Amino acid sequence: MTISRKRNYLLTASLLMQFSFAGNFDQNDGTANLGTVALTVSGSALSGYYNGDTGQTLTFTFTPSVDALGDGGNGGIVKKISILYHIGTSDPALNQANFAMKNGRTTIDVDTYEGFPANDRAGYSQIWTNSSGWANGVAQTITIRDDQLESAFTQNAISGTTSESDRNGKRIYFAALYFIDDGAGWELDQITTSSDVAGSGNWFYLTFDEIDPTLGTITDGDDQSLNSTSWTTTLNSNYTKSNITKTTVGAENITSLKIQWIKEAGDGGVINSGNYLTVANATNASGAITYTQSNLVNNTRYDIYYQIADAAGNTATYGDYNIWYDTSAPTVTGVHSLETNGATLKKDEVASFYVQFSEAMDFPSATAANNTITIKINSGGGDTRTIGAASDKDGGGLADGDETMRFNYTVQANDYSKYFEYATAGALGGGTYQDRAGNDLADCTSCGGTLPPPPNFGSQASGSNVADFSLSNASTGGSFSIDGDPPTGFSIASVTPVGGNVVTNYINGVNTGIRIAVNLPTADETIVDGKLLIEGNYNNQGWGSISTPATGWIITSAERNAGEKTDADVSVSGGANDLDDLTSWATGNSVQFRVTVTDKNDNAGSAATYATASAVDLFKPIVKSVTGAAANIIARTLKVGATEVFEVNIVDGSTNAAETVTYVDGGNEPTLKLETGATDAAPEMTDPANNASATKLKFSYTVSSGETSVANADEELITHATSPLSVGGGTIRDAAGNDLDVDISLLSTAN
Repeated sequence: MTISRKRNYLLTASLLMQFSFAGNFDQNDGTANLGTVALTVSGSALSGYYNGDTGQTLTFTFTPSVDALGDGGNGGIVKKISILYHIGTSDPALNQANFAMKNGRTTIDVDTYEGFPANDRAGYSQIWTNSSGWANGVAQTITIRDDQLESAFTQNAISGTTSESDRNGKRIYFAALYFIDDGAGWELDQITTSSDVAGSGNWFYLTFDEIDPTLGTITDGDDQSLNSTSWTTTLNSNYTKSNITKTTVGAENITSLKIQWIKEAGDGGVINSGNYLTVANATNASGAITYTQSNLVNNTRYDIYYQIADAAGNTATYGDYNIWYDTSAPTVTGVHSLETNGATLKKDEVASFYVQFSEAMDFPSATAANNTITIKINSGGGDTRTIGAASDKDGGGLADGDETMRFNYTVQANDYSKYFEYATAGALGGGTYQDRAGNDLADCTSCGGTLPPPPNFGSQASGSNVADFSLSNASTGGSFSIDGDPPTGFSIASVTPVGGNVVTNYINGVNTGIRIAVNLPTADETIVDGKLLIEGNYNNQGWGSISTPATGWIITSAERNAGEKTDADVSVSGGANDLDDLTSWATGNSVQFRVTVTDKNDNAGSAATYATASAVDLFKPIVKSVTGAAANIIARTLKVGATEVFEVNIVDGSTNAAETVTYVDGGNEPTLKLETGATDAAPEMTDPANNASATKLKFSYTVSSGETSVANADEELITHATSPLSVGGGTIRDAAGNDLDVDISLLSTAN
């Protein structure tokens, strides 16, 4: 509130006092009723008071009646006159000491008139002189202004009279001092009798009250101090929702309180024709005054003036400026995205959005982070996370008076939302939000909460009503996604060799590669345009990419819809990222495979290792030797009809260790052709049987008539020099699918 002094502008009081010269001064002859003096007080002072109106004047109208005081046959006549004063708390004695006026003086200075207050007569002198005198019975006037009297108070410097606070509550008594010619001399008489002044008997006076009354406090009905600075419009104190004013009176009683409401802007009209309205009369010091103004109109800005007056006629005016009367509850008009429409925020990136309020707000906490919102995350839709506000919309510090509140959310591991949203219509937290006038935040229209209700998880908000304006609506900046959630639900379905003899879980010397089929999660749309990485680990020497390109295959929409990728093909050799590029790739050990799916937002799932390793055998089984039964190498001669079982001993082509092979009958039995003269014998294999396995192939040979080994070197029985071993129509292979090497020509020597 502000205070201004209004002295001689609103109220003028006239005080008429009739005075008679009745006392005796040393120089007079003791005759009473020497004339009258009427005093008119102009200004705002009320009867009996001398107040703080700097424009007030004291006009003394003197009508002399001193004819009887003549000397030498001439009538008496007044030739000089002045007005003297005495300040005190009780009626003074009429003597020079009390009316000397000057600090330290005890006599009236009628020689130099020291201490006399100046008047508006004769060039503002201290005494009015008329050499011819004033005719008896003819009225004359002397005027003393407030500034002249105040100057005398200051210059005379009598303790307790120089300042307004010194004089407050004391009395001022006036006396007429006049000079009567023709021998009567000086006469000092008190001024007496008037119905408009205080006092009784022969003494009448004015009481000093030059200090304006005060108001101790001014608040609205909610005990809020309103704005007292005329140039502000947006502070909390510029708003109220109360039509009640509450004031307390200061240290001095008042006679009235008037209030004026001046419309500045808004929907309302003029109150009380723009005039002051008296809301209280006489009220004691420290008294409380409560007033309700029922004509205030919502959404109107007023200047409010409070004018008080005291018994002396002093007034003071206080002002509350640019006060918006606001009884409407604020609401949220939408939650808006600050991201590009359609954007996806990856792990560790920051998603920004803000709440828009219908008007300037007071927030529950001065610390932005304590004003919260609960967001909904994760593909399941059930996880939530509460975050604190960061700033206003534009990144400035959040402060009371802002209409927006911004939130920044850093995407974390396992977060996912296709249409990022807050959790519920009641997600705004932290305390009570109010507008500047103190109205609590209300639910927006049809929202069921303070925020527009978000759609079901995974759906985008739509519609054109406030209740539709959640974060993902196109009208609130468009939608965006967050994705820190790595793919799951993928695995290697199968590993199948390609080329040559195909044996599950083996890689042999005739395979050209492998084809890996991968199961993919159909529900995760983020894997489209992501990557599928296949890695191999040979003999536990470390994982290496066997994908094309090395970073992985791009997953297509069709593959995601089908839930599988069936053509992750890897070559054994001949290109980049082949099997033979794996560390320590060779025959004789196993290779493991694993798959990792990374979505299009760079979230990599946990690698899924195929449960079954593939054995690597790149060499054919070979025949090490052909011996007799039970490896009998003793020289002997077979006659016609004699039978011998030959054993073909099989070893691994790389390690030379005995290796098991499996025989599969194809219609013609395997044979071992021998050099037996004109007709070559070709005994059939007797062991292993069809679909059986062994490390030896057994052939039973019975000597027929005419067969001889005489022509052979050393006349010993040997295998034929040309293609002696035949597998017939079937196959003889090791476990990896490598066919038996039937070239045993180097063994066609004596056994």
